[in-house]
Amino acid sequence: GEDGAHRGGVARCAAPAPRRLRARCRHGCRLGALERAGGGGGSGGGGGAGASPSGEAGSAAGASADADGKDSAAGSGAPSGVRALLADARVRPTLILAVITLVTQQLSGINNAFNYSTIFLKENGVGLEAIDRVTVWMNVVNVVMTLVATQLVDRSGRRMLLLSSTFAMAVCTVVITLGMRNIHDEWGVTLATIGIVAFVASFGFGTGPIPWMLPAELFSQEHRASAQGVAALANWATNGVVATAFLPIANVLGAFSFLPFGAILALFTGYAYVALPETKGMQLGGAEDGVGEDVDDTGGIEFVDAES
Repeated sequence: GEDGAHRGGVARCAAPAPRRLRARCRHGCRLGALERAGGGGGSGGGGGAGASPSGEAGSAAGASADADGKDSAAGSGAPSGVRALLADARVRPTLILAVITLVTQQLSGINNAFNYSTIFLKENGVGLEAIDRVTVWMNVVNVVMTLVATQLVDRSGRRMLLLSSTFAMAVCTVVITLGMRNIHDEWGVTLATIGIVAFVASFGFGTGPIPWMLPAELFSQEHRASAQGVAALANWATNGVVATAFLPIANVLGAFSFLPFGAILALFTGYAYVALPETKGMQLGGAEDGVGEDVDDTGGIEFVDAES
């Protein structure tokens, strides 16, 4: 009944907080000040002077509930961490979305533009002076667009920025290809330069930062760390594959080397348009089950300043 729910709330409320806070459970009861080291322990391990009897009782209840929970999980052999994430069918579509987004970040070809642009342009007949200009402009634009992204991400929304970014990058790969096909003409060099710089700029405001934000915003506390780890592993593994494969691809495709990345970006834009929710303003974990429901990560605790 209500009394049982209230006791459960107290056990949750007694969980250690990352800073000195006063907690109020969903039933409105105020508990004692919670210390950084769980249960009101001071730096010497012996309970702070400001700890109240109710705080100590709550800490004891929380410790007991935590111990019971651990024993129960150990006894049942319930999976944890990455195993629990992979076994949870409810979050699987969200995990696939997060992984595909971070994999596409590398399949966009952005690191090939940074790592191999000099070799690629030189082998296709671009002069050293033009190559130097491209290199300088790429790095300047990358810094500037990173600063722009910090201002846009909370104003425009993650979904719109990512879709705009991947679509623009796909268009830029076509511009780069047209320029490289006519690289022996002055306008071809100019077009290729514009295409490469615009490619980097388009990456900087969306495809660069947004994929790294999504796992933290899409998953609840239960799965967040594991999801970030799985998605990051996929990202770096793809990075290695793309970095290794680009020069052989460039030797075969020549001026058309960026078109495969453009095709991937175009396909991802369509996929993200259908599958990616807008996480701007959404409570953390609110889209974990794919329907955008709010998830209460605090276990029913409303945190207020200790002084209030």
